[in-house]
Amino acid sequence: MSLLFVATHTREMMSFVAPEILSANVANIMQTSVTVMWDKGQTQIVNDTVVHYRATNPSSDWNMISVSGSSSYTVTALQPGTKHQFFVVIHSYGKTAGSQNVTVTTGAYFSGFYLNAH
Repeated sequence: MSLLFVATHTREMMSFVAPEILSANVANIMQTSVTVMWDKGQTQIVNDTVVHYRATNPSSDWNMISVSGSSSYTVTALQPGTKHQFFVVIHSYGKTAGSQNVTVTTGAYFSGFYLNAH
C-alpha cells in the first residue's frame, strides 16, 4: 500500500504549473540603488529566484544575486547616472522562467543637488 502511495504522490508532483513571471519592474531609483520587483503569477513553489543586473554604458558583465522568499530586492552599489539593465529568473522543480529586461538610469548629482533620472 505504501508503494501505491509513493507512485501516486510522484505523479501528482510531476503535474505542477510551470513557473512564470508575469512582470518585472523597478522602483525607488536612487543614485546608487534600484529596487527590482516581480510577479511570479501562479507559480506556487519557487526553489530559487535570481536577480540579474549590469551597467550598459559602458557595458559590463551580468551580476547575479540569489534571493529567496521575496518578490523584490534592492540592488545597491550601482554607478550613479548610469544606465542599468535588470531581469529576474525563477526556478521551480528544475524548470525556469525569466522576465523581460528592464532598463533604467540611476540618479546623479549635479551642482550639489540630486536628480532622479529614469
